[in-house]
Parts: sequence; C-alpha cells; structure tokens
Amino acid sequence: MPNSFGESELRQYVDRLLADEIIAIAKNYQAGSIVIPERRELREQISSEI
Repeated sequence: MPNSFGESELRQYVDRLLADEIIAIAKNYQAGSIVIPERRELREQISSEI
C-alpha cells in the first residue's frame, strides 16, 4: 500500500510518534529525566540481534 510520505518525512513522523510516547511514559512514571542512546548504538544492537 503506497503512503503519502516521502522517506525522510516518514522517518520524521515516526520519530515524533516515538518521542511523544516516550514522554507520555516518562510522565506516567514521573521520571526526572529521560536517557536515550545514540541511534548508531541502537542500530548496531538491533543488527546484531537479527
């Protein structure tokens, strides 16, 4: 099924959805800070798991 987003627009959209959800979870648990790994490390971890 084709989408109306270009590749970079889709990436930005997904990034925003993830950020919104991370913030919602942090608020729910009343977290004082949020630590997110660099994307490079995350990609390496996902690749090694696959």
